[in-house]
Amino acid sequence: MKDFIFTDPSESTAKVVYRTDLLGTNENFTVHQITGLENVQTFQQKKVLLLKTFGLNYYSKAAFKAFALANGLDLTMQDSNGENAEILIDYNSDALAQSW
Repeated sequence: MKDFIFTDPSESTAKVVYRTDLLGTNENFTVHQITGLENVQTFQQKKVLLLKTFGLNYYSKAAFKAFALANGLDLTMQDSNGENAEILIDYNSDALAQSW
């Protein structure tokens, strides 16, 4: 199982984690658990977008990467035990990123 972790470059402590059933080199997966989207406020625009876009459903790695790029977010993938982290998107534009 893999976790996809969205973070806002301007808020390193804020993250949203999607726990998936991704195994091996597959590109598609089902989201089974989401953390970090509890009690989202309307001013947290990026979290609102995540809440509206990705739920407990079937997605592709490409869709997550495209979302991160389009919305100024970093995206990391790692094993559900926290090992083997891989940076998928490093938005790297703290000056332009809007906080969520």
